[in-house]
Amino acid sequence: ETCDAPEYLRRVCCLPLFGHAAINITQVEDRFYAEESRTHHYLSSHTFGPLRKVLEDHLLTSHLSTIISMPNSGLDVMIDADKKDDLSRLYRLFAMVSTGLPTLRRALRDSIIRRGKELAAAAGASGADADDDQADDGKGKGKSKAVGGAAQTLQVALKWVQDVLDLKDKFDDVWVQAFRVDRELETGLNEVRDSRNI
Repeated sequence: ETCDAPEYLRRVCCLPLFGHAAINITQVEDRFYAEESRTHHYLSSHTFGPLRKVLEDHLLTSHLSTIISMPNSGLDVMIDADKKDDLSRLYRLFAMVSTGLPTLRRALRDSIIRRGKELAAAAGASGADADDDQADDGKGKGKSKAVGGAAQTLQVALKWVQDVLDLKDKFDDVWVQAFRVDRELETGLNEVRDSRNI
């Protein structure tokens, strides 16, 4: 309750995923590593499997939607701020639990659709403003008025196309750099493009 999404993920994070390879020492508050270490020191090594399941259920599975939708630090904020390390950590942790990647896939899809609708609304508002400017100018007549309106409409359309391409590039960059070119997430990204929601 006291953490933002990236800090919560840092405290929960485990690197690598419970292998016997070296653990990143900077992850001091790594809950999974701490519990794995306690298991090896105090309990039978066979107890870590069930303990890991309890940790996944209580620290991840029950909080997936909350982490993604945190208003000042969730998925959208991480994407907007280009926090690739935090997004990569989010991906690794969500990949650990069965409902994690489907939840992330839906959140990415919803984020892209929302952003696409905002771009379309902004382009529509800009186009309407251009039409209003032309209508208010009552002095111009004929072809010059039509040419001016067409030029403004073209500028609005070109800006919209560029904004959509920038949005695609942003999500492609996140997919490559933070989400390890995950095919399940790529399918979700392609569903949005194919459904013509942008």
